[in-house]
Amino acid sequence: MPDPMNYSTQAIICLDRDLLSAAKATQAKRRLAGDTTGMLNGQAVALSHLYMSGPVVSLPGEYRLANSRLIIIGHGNPQSTHISGSSASGTDFWWTPTQLARMVQYWLDGNVIKTVSIRSCYGGGDRGGKHRSPGEDLGKYLARMTVDPRKSFAYEFASRCPNAQRVTARTGVVTSEYSYVLGADLDADDFGDSVVSMTQKVSGVRRGKAYKAVFTPDPHARPDNPKTPGVSMLNV
Repeated sequence: MPDPMNYSTQAIICLDRDLLSAAKATQAKRRLAGDTTGMLNGQAVALSHLYMSGPVVSLPGEYRLANSRLIIIGHGNPQSTHISGSSASGTDFWWTPTQLARMVQYWLDGNVIKTVSIRSCYGGGDRGGKHRSPGEDLGKYLARMTVDPRKSFAYEFASRCPNAQRVTARTGVVTSEYSYVLGADLDADDFGDSVVSMTQKVSGVRRGKAYKAVFTPDPHARPDNPKTPGVSMLNV
């Protein structure tokens, strides 16, 4: 059973149809945890909602709260230089950190939320299979990485994004493993309702032990005026 969500609400934006099943499984985790719906301002609302990137203009107000999370699911690359997807018309696109920061401003309508989670391979850099030696200085460990988190897509994005208190990304290949009701149509809109378990892994490691880079944006940062974010690593 997944842990309860630590946020008031979350929105999931999937950038590529190829990743939709994984996005639906991520959404299904909230149903499995029993916190799919709740009350906000006296009204019942979906505490988590999945969107494809094309139709999204600005997110509804309930997903732009101070304790909200935005999960962005797309494709990354080992050099950690961009996030990519495919539009509704089938046109491929590659967004730089600056372009994504502008899109997040647009989606959040200028609001500041708790967390933006970038779910793409190597979004936080590429540790290249390297593990931190016992007692090794963190700076030396980061320097040994194929792509240091301080040189990653998420770092550059965080340096340009004033709309989140923190940005998270992983330092390896991100996959979602899930089981579902036998015979479920994986292309159906309600596929998520057929998911019975879901686990996120990074380079084959379960989420709880996965390598995560956490970036703290400067509130004065702007897409065209980057500011140095704070950087830390979890589970290293």
